[in-house]
Amino acid sequence: MQLYFDGGGNVGQSSMLAAGAGADAKPQDARIEPLPDLLAAEGFSTIDLLKIDVEGYEDRALLPLFAKGPADLWPAALLIETVQRDLWETDCIAFLAARGYREVGATGQNLLLVRS
Repeated sequence: MQLYFDGGGNVGQSSMLAAGAGADAKPQDARIEPLPDLLAAEGFSTIDLLKIDVEGYEDRALLPLFAKGPADLWPAALLIETVQRDLWETDCIAFLAARGYREVGATGQNLLLVRS
C-alpha cells in the first residue's frame, strides 16, 4: 500500500490515507499485514489492551480482527483514536458496541472501550 509521510516533522501523522496525513505528505511504498495474521504469527493468544491510532484508517486496520480473528483475540480493552473518524468507512464505535464494547473513558481524541 501507500503510506503518506512527510519525510520528517510529525511522523505520527503518517497515514494510509492521503486525507489523513499532513499537507506535505508524499506516498511511499509500505508493506502491510492484516492484524489477525500478524497476531497469529507472533503467537498472541490474548490481548489485554490494544491502542490504535492510524490517522483515519482505524476501521480498515482494526475491524478485520473481529471478522477473521478468533473471539479469544478480541481485546479486553481498546484505546481508539477518534479525531479522524470522519475518514472511517465503518463507524468503529457502533461496530464495537454491537460486539459488547462500552465506553468507559474519553479524552479529546481517544475513547477507552472495554468488553462486557
